Amino acid sequence: MNTTVLQEKLAAVESLYQYAEDMQEVFLPYAAQVAAVMQPLTQSPYHSDIRLNACMALPRLLYATVHGLHAKRADMAPAAAFLSATVASLIEALRTEVNSETRVAIVESLKDTTALCYEAEDESGRPLLRVSESDAAAIITALCEATKGSQERRLSVAKRYTAAGEIDEAAAESMHNELLGEIDLMDFAVDAMGYVLKVG
Repeated sequence: MNTTVLQEKLAAVESLYQYAEDMQEVFLPYAAQVAAVMQPLTQSPYHSDIRLNACMALPRLLYATVHGLHAKRADMAPAAAFLSATVASLIEALRTEVNSETRVAIVESLKDTTALCYEAEDESGRPLLRVSESDAAAIITALCEATKGSQERRLSVAKRYTAAGEIDEAAAESMHNELLGEIDLMDFAVDAMGYVLKVG
């Protein structure tokens, strides 16, 4: 694909992500339309940054939907459908993602999605949105697979550094820096699982 076209598409995705982030529930009139564009882009084969921003946008669009509908005292059925679609998109993206930074962003997006379900309440303290049993099971399964893969990558990195015996302080620091993404992935996965168990 033409590089200029890719950069223009990335700029558009980043802008829409930022609009949803900044406008929050005011973005409700546009959330469904933007989500329909973003969901296929979570698996865009051409640019990892497009996939990353598309994945990170979905929880923001869900936030706009949930809080926008609540502000209007509207039925939450569209938000529930949006939640299931978001979960499905993120899980499928996680299973196929090969870029480490984007993989971490997907797990963070699952954490943000489940956190929203836990934190969004009405004036009486009742949840505005719940994760269905099937979605909860799918999230837990996907996160277990992701953390298993992360552990395997950690062991592979550690084996590479320790192949020649003990490592010095500089090598230890280098190994730690190389594993920072995997550490973040594990933290986000644990948080997401915790939110799922709380709202299940």
